[in-house]
Amino acid sequence: MIWGLGLLLMGETYGSIFGDIDKFVETNATIKAMFVENPKFNLAVQFMGTILMILVVLATVPVISLIGCLGKDERLGRLDLLLLKTSRTKLLWSTWCLAVLVGIIVAELGGIGLYLASADVMAHPIAVTTVMSATTAYLPTLLVFASLATLLIAVNRKLLDLAWLYLIASFIADYLGSLLNLSKIYHQLTPFYWVPRLPVDQMDWRYVCVMGIISLALLGMSSLIYQKRDI
Repeated sequence: MIWGLGLLLMGETYGSIFGDIDKFVETNATIKAMFVENPKFNLAVQFMGTILMILVVLATVPVISLIGCLGKDERLGRLDLLLLKTSRTKLLWSTWCLAVLVGIIVAELGGIGLYLASADVMAHPIAVTTVMSATTAYLPTLLVFASLATLLIAVNRKLLDLAWLYLIASFIADYLGSLLNLSKIYHQLTPFYWVPRLPVDQMDWRYVCVMGIISLALLGMSSLIYQKRDI
């Protein structure tokens, strides 16, 4: 609930600058250097992809946190009681499903907030379908982070910090990579690099399939490892 409200407000905060986006970009050298202008689309549409990436990074936080509850319950000795009523596989998959569902809802609320605020300040608002489609295009990245966190928990609960580090590194590479002159390979190692920035980019369903396959593979490995290790 708190994360949903927070992302809604965050989306509205970013959306509120869309009315003066031209001035904002022109007067901010850092922001201007972050993307290449496309004459086919206005600055608001081009900048939207960057904003949505930030919102989805924030939406990933409760995803990893919820999966981390497995590690917390293990540390506190609560899993013994839970596993009396369910199997390890069901516990792992149900936690993953809950985390992904929360992440999707929170991310979409961020997109809604962005649309509502931008529509209020723009003379020619971006269509709600465009904003929500662009937001939805980022959702497969949530699956990857959720499955990665699940795998790390399955191996050893202390490894969850690696998921946080990967999220932070992905954000830095995608958001600040151009400013830091990072090599393209560092961008490609993050899920966000492969997300089509709608509507500037065309939707690439291969990206959805690959992210889905990676996510399911990591989740399958998690199940096998979690069934066998000592808790």
